[in-house]
This record gives sequence, C-alpha cells and structure tokens, in this order.
Amino acid sequence: MSKPARHFRDPQSAAKLDCDALLLAAAEAGPLPAFLEGLAIRTELPAATPPGRLLVVRSGPWVEYVPPLTAVARIRCVAWSLDADEAWDIASWFHASLLAYPGDDDVVGYRYELGPERGKDSDYDTPIAAFTVRARMRPAIL
Repeated sequence: MSKPARHFRDPQSAAKLDCDALLLAAAEAGPLPAFLEGLAIRTELPAATPPGRLLVVRSGPWVEYVPPLTAVARIRCVAWSLDADEAWDIASWFHASLLAYPGDDDVVGYRYELGPERGKDSDYDTPIAAFTVRARMRPAIL
C-alpha cells in the first residue's frame, strides 16, 4: 500500500483568505470599527495610485517543514492608511485576530513573530504599520 501524495497549499493565499474571513465575521457581528470601514485586503500593492486604507498580505520562505504533518511559513502584513494611528489600528487588529484564529483546512494556527511596528512608505510618503506571524500549514491530500 502506498502513501497518499500530500502538498501544502499557498500560505499567502490562505492567510489572505483568513484575513478576509476575519473582516467578514467582524462585519456580521456588528458595526465595524471606523478604521476597518472600506478596508481592502490584497496580496499586492496597487501599481499606479498611492494606497488608501489597505492591508497587504505576503508570505516569505518556508521556515520549518516536518513532513508529512506540518510546514510553517512567515506571513508579513502591512497596513497603509493616510493616518499613522489608523494604520497602527488596522495592523494591531489583524495581528491580534490572526493570533486568536482557531484554524481551518489549510492553516492550523498563527504564532507571534514580530510587531506590530510603525513606519512610513517612502514611495508614497504614507504611514504604514506592519507585523509578521508564522502560519502553521496543514497538508492537503492529492
């Protein structure tokens, strides 16, 4: 009897979908905080215009791999806003929400790595706030 083939799905897409789900759940639970109203969640920056209220989710290289059980990837989230405190609020809210996330079919859970921390996007001269978490991924059977 052969072992089933397994693979790990894209951690960036999984984390972006988790952020979407967290924002939707917050909207369904009641009025959203003002800093989340109209927030866009993407995996890339818009090319031509300075970002408004935006959260960009990106993944880095795999940092741990324990076949066939789990793999861990770094997820970096950066929040843009025209207001530095609002960028911080967005990053802080998603950071806390991801760390409390119970998991799903792709992600077992998120662990703390860094942040949130404030900064400034030099390309757009816009305030940002960023954090990094580790996503522990569950394999899918092909």
